[in-house]
Amino acid sequence: MLNEFSQMDLKKFKQLLPFTCFKMGLPQMERYWYRNRTEELVDLMVDELGHQSVEVTMEVLTDMNRPDLMLKLSESSSERKTERSSELEGCQSMTQDSSDWTKLEPEVNSTDADEAPTYSLQSAAGHFECRVSGLRWVCKGKTSFQYQFRSWEGHMERMESRQYMPAGPLMDVTVTAGKLNEVHLPHWICIDDVPDILDMFAVVHIDDCGDVVEKVSEVTPSHVKLTEPIFSPRAVLMKVGVPVKINCNVLIYQTNTAFLTLHVYLIPRDPGLQQVITCFTV
Repeated sequence: MLNEFSQMDLKKFKQLLPFTCFKMGLPQMERYWYRNRTEELVDLMVDELGHQSVEVTMEVLTDMNRPDLMLKLSESSSERKTERSSELEGCQSMTQDSSDWTKLEPEVNSTDADEAPTYSLQSAAGHFECRVSGLRWVCKGKTSFQYQFRSWEGHMERMESRQYMPAGPLMDVTVTAGKLNEVHLPHWICIDDVPDILDMFAVVHIDDCGDVVEKVSEVTPSHVKLTEPIFSPRAVLMKVGVPVKINCNVLIYQTNTAFLTLHVYLIPRDPGLQQVITCFTV
């Protein structure tokens, strides 16, 4: 795939490569710069980075704003994964850790200040994760979809009346082409000390007819799995009354009104809520 680079593209790729490795905690290896032939560069990456070469390349292509090559690389790597794991067809896919999911950067379709942004993604067959939302999906062919974050405001009382509380971002997903065979919704609950974990989690499905709360079949430290999902605003729920720890982000903003005055927010790992707070502080 890198053979399609122009000399300018290759130069930029080699400039970004050490920085990307640094961000990912991998060897930076400045000697990447001295590989003038694409084949030599690829051989060095494979020797030093192994299977992480693909993930590193995806990161660099994101910084280079080359979605065309990102899609081509994801198709190629997914085909190899399919060939390698065909004999395991039917096994549960959520035994994979985060390194097994190809991360994709979504396209932002709406930036209206009064409207929640709409994010669009497209992929080939394989296992993928959205860099913004943490949403994961599994598909057997080319697929495209879009989503928006929705506010929990207006839904909280109904959830509490059913003895549930929000445990993940509320997301409205619309498939525009192809099919998502599995969707893995992100949650922010630390599950280490949760007894009878499957009984404690649920997924809410909100539509014009009301709320449908569904039991779940599989929970991981970061996601809840849905098979053959029907789409509308959906999110992960947790039983009320169970003492749990929540994975949070700390947001720190400097103010312009007073010297060295900071606004500090501790929020669940909800990208939608983070967007609201960021817009509010700005």
